Amino acid sequence: MSTQCAGVRIGWSAPCRMSGIDATGVSARPSAFRVPFVHCPLWLKRLISQVLGHDARRPAPASAGSQPPAPRIESLTKADVTSAVELAVRILRVKPGDRGEQFASDITDDLRQMFVAKANGQVVAYGRVVELAADEAGPGTPAGYYLSGVLVDPAWRRRGIASELTRARLRWAFTRTDTVFYVTGADNIASPHLHAALGFQEMKRFGSARSAVGEDVLSQLGAQLTHPAPPPQRSSLPPPAVIDWPQAITQAPVADDAALELITERLGPTPVAVDELVRQCHLSAAAVATLLLELELAGRVERHPGNLVSLR
Repeated sequence: MSTQCAGVRIGWSAPCRMSGIDATGVSARPSAFRVPFVHCPLWLKRLISQVLGHDARRPAPASAGSQPPAPRIESLTKADVTSAVELAVRILRVKPGDRGEQFASDITDDLRQMFVAKANGQVVAYGRVVELAADEAGPGTPAGYYLSGVLVDPAWRRRGIASELTRARLRWAFTRTDTVFYVTGADNIASPHLHAALGFQEMKRFGSARSAVGEDVLSQLGAQLTHPAPPPQRSSLPPPAVIDWPQAITQAPVADDAALELITERLGPTPVAVDELVRQCHLSAAAVATLLLELELAGRVERHPGNLVSLR
């Protein structure tokens, strides 16, 4: 069954799950299982009409020289759906009805959740997590909770929003499971780097029509990797009178902005080895990889063979 909304024919029989699992924000194919027809809520019809007539306004970051407030990360509410749908329509060129139903299910379905980043009351980014059945994410994939597409407004990228949305989704998922999964195309270079920096480990690769190279990558993250077990209890025996072992020196954390500046100061048009950046900046290899990913997504860094990088 369908209805006419602002000249667009929209069907209301929604898939039970949407396995959109690519961190680029492009949804994968929906599950073949569909729920019975239900009446579309009036508020959802209204928001689709608003999106179709929306003038694509969005909150712009503050001008150069002033620091805009950091967007707030929170769970999707009914009041956010219109803004989130407008973002998806504008960036992904998708039908508002499809995303409207999908986002509405994220509010009411206990097996999925959507988090949004909001600035000035408008959604500037979102990310989803959804429980999928075995093989639903791809051939041979296990049942469990999967991170779904992250979408960030281009005007708000390079601010760590995607990472914050991912951390929020992981916190939610780990209250329900011990392992979270993630699937992306093997041709997606930036997304695996982002998730690897958060601790995800590749499990397997399998053929897929979604990827330009015909291959998807399945990765997982266990709760024990993000929430290490407490150290074992100390022995009840008294400690030795003198302990003369050298103490480990911990490296002070570096703020994101300061670390980015540290990296860019040591980059130029001439390619330099990533290992050399690690040595010069006195940062961990994982931290440098994450910072280089931010610069690469911003189009400021170019990678070269031999693990070399340079400024564009």
